[in-house]
This record gives sequence, structure tokens and C-alpha cells, in this order.
Amino acid sequence: MPPFLRYVINVLVALLVITIVMAVRAYSMDHGFDPNSPVTKWFESKRMPPKYEVSCCGKGDAYTVDRYWRNPDGSFTAVIADGSAITYPDGSQRKPMPDNTEVLVPEGSVNTEEDDLDNPIGHSVIWLRVNDDGTPGRVWCFIRHPQGF
Repeated sequence: MPPFLRYVINVLVALLVITIVMAVRAYSMDHGFDPNSPVTKWFESKRMPPKYEVSCCGKGDAYTVDRYWRNPDGSFTAVIADGSAITYPDGSQRKPMPDNTEVLVPEGSVNTEEDDLDNPIGHSVIWLRVNDDGTPGRVWCFIRHPQGF
């Protein structure tokens, strides 16, 4: 293969990788919440376990949880307290999920207890994808607040 062609292919591959990385990081949106609010700052500061390098996403991607329990295999079951549809300040909407939906949280998606220390809302929080049919999808993060909030 001629050196120039190899160079062009390498540049195209690098551009593709950069585009994919930027698209993944852009997945979370602020939805128009006040970026100076302590609540928004707390939500935006949370990172995904186990390496804590990627954001859990923002306030608009989270659901409150008031009941949860640890399962024998190390996973948790979290019960959605408020799964209502939300219209965000920017006009976009969060998909509804029925209240009291039980979500299985894999052990690898559970944040450390220290992530709750500065929790300004007084509830456990779960970040997850909601499937088109309203059922829980992939769980990104789960921050446990002491039971009984």
C-alpha cells in the first residue's frame, strides 16, 4: 500500500474515533437547567462506576428511589418513586416509567456510599435508559441514600 494512502486511511480512522468519542460524551444533556444550581451541579458531578471517568448523565436523566434492597448476588433492586414524564426547561421530555417499577441494578452500576454524602435532594437516585415501552433499560448509576430518607 502506498504511504500516502496509508496516511489517508489513518487520518480517516482517527476522525471516526474522535467522532464516536465526542458523540458518547455528548449523550448527557443539560435540558436547560440552571447550571449554577447546587442540585444541578450535584447531578452533573456524579460519575459511573467502576472507573468513575464518565458522567452518570444529568438531572433530567435521573429517577428518584425511596426503597431499595441488596440481593444475594450483590446486585440491588431499586423501586422508582417518581417515574412521571417531565417537560424540561428546554422543551424536551423525559419518558414516563410507572411508579413502583422495580429495577434490577447490577453490582457494577452501584456507586460508592460516599457519592451520597453531599446529596441535596434527600433521596436515592438512579440513572437509567427507559425503553420505548416504558420498561427499564440499562442502568448507568445508582446512588443510595440511607433508607427512610
